[in-house]
Amino acid sequence: MRERQSHIRAEFSRLRHQSRARHRDIAATLGISEADLLAAHEDAALQPGGVRVIRMRPQWPEVLGAAHCLGTVMALTRNASCILENVGRYGPLGGSPSVGSMTGNAIDLRIFFSHWTHGFAVRDQSGPAEQCSLQFFDPTGTAVHKIFLLPESHSGGFAEMISRFGLSPSTWEPIGPTEPRPVRHSDRAQNPEALRTAWAAMRDVHEFHELLRHFSLQRLEAFRLAGQPYAREVGTRSLYAVLAAVIDKCLPVMIFAGNPGALQIHSGILRNLTQSGVWTNIMDPDFNLHLRHDHIASAWVVTKPSEDGPIVSLELFDPGGEVIAMLFGARLPGEPQPAAWSSILDTYATEIPA
Repeated sequence: MRERQSHIRAEFSRLRHQSRARHRDIAATLGISEADLLAAHEDAALQPGGVRVIRMRPQWPEVLGAAHCLGTVMALTRNASCILENVGRYGPLGGSPSVGSMTGNAIDLRIFFSHWTHGFAVRDQSGPAEQCSLQFFDPTGTAVHKIFLLPESHSGGFAEMISRFGLSPSTWEPIGPTEPRPVRHSDRAQNPEALRTAWAAMRDVHEFHELLRHFSLQRLEAFRLAGQPYAREVGTRSLYAVLAAVIDKCLPVMIFAGNPGALQIHSGILRNLTQSGVWTNIMDPDFNLHLRHDHIASAWVVTKPSEDGPIVSLELFDPGGEVIAMLFGARLPGEPQPAAWSSILDTYATEIPA
């Protein structure tokens, strides 16, 4: 085991200094999970240019609930195609021991703790400056959420988190390779009219999850089955035009992105839109979005009824039918969604797929 850890540390050091690659990409190059990569540094003494990792107690609601002591930080949640980064402070954690909720601050999260298995406090000196972080992973060793300290963060809070939740080094069992999720296609016979009737009867957008369970449908399956006026497929290149339009009109939006363990939500006006290779980016002072537009296999404009009027979204899916991200016109509870948002989708999300 020690030989394996030493090999991983040596390869990490070589690749990190060779290409400045991120942990996730180095782990993929080595054919291991990102959690395996970090765990290999658990018993390593911190050397200049190195990494030191301390494993965290699996008391995830308590750990996340104590994150306010870090002050202003950067919260990161991602999936294979989309990354959200918000700068702010962690507020009080609500919800339940299984599903946590953090609202009312720049950092807006829904946490599904059943998918949280491993956690690490990381001190990384392999870059230009030391980077301290808390990083959390699912059973496959895939990251579900990360907290990065900034120059203005409370370094004493980081030490406090380690003192309170850190574990002594112990045996780490390598995480084996996982099979990719199969592309999901339903062959179940369905009743489109019953689905449309139930869809039209919704009075809150949150009822949509119960509708999916009732009809045993995945999200994308429901869109295809219901069809217009509830869901219409649009071109996969609609995203950039929609983002450019909301920036031009200074229209605030909500962007949802995440994974089975965490959903991060950004609300506000966007400012700086760029494209770099396969990435569409928002590069604002306190918010970054990085989305691989080449991963968008289908895009849908979806309308759900509510007591506040219709709620319209742009929803993006990867080739496996997994949600990449969802965009909504921002609104306060009890208020209708801005008509300008629907107008933008009607104008810029109309490309017909080939």
